[in-house]
This record gives sequence, C-alpha cells and structure tokens, in this order.
Amino acid sequence: MSYELDPLPYEYDALEPHISEQVLTWHHDTHHQGYVNGWNAAEETLAENREAGEFGSSAGALRNVTH
Repeated sequence: MSYELDPLPYEYDALEPHISEQVLTWHHDTHHQGYVNGWNAAEETLAENREAGEFGSSAGALRNVTH
C-alpha cells in the first residue's frame, strides 16, 4: 500500500490575503508531502521487518514519520 497526497480542493491562492499562495503551496507540497513520504517509508521498513522477523527498528521507523 502506498499513500498519496490528495490535491487541495481549491487553488493555492484561494485563501489570500489571509494565507499567501506561497505559504499554502509550501505547507501542502512540502510539509504535508513530507508526512506522506514518511508514512510510505515507515510502511516499507515495517514490511521489511516483518519479512525478516526483526522488529528492532520498527519504533524508529514510526518515530521518523514526524521528524
């Protein structure tokens, strides 16, 4: 299973002047995409750990999602 970042249901500039297009683009495309990438990496590590019967790095894989 692979997670994907859904597109926003509105344009990046739709929240101006309260939130700038630049800030919203960064927040969605970098910050939120980072969580998606982190979950995908964690899922891969957990799957590898299950196959190998080694679970020592499982907690670290989950912790790395947010750091």
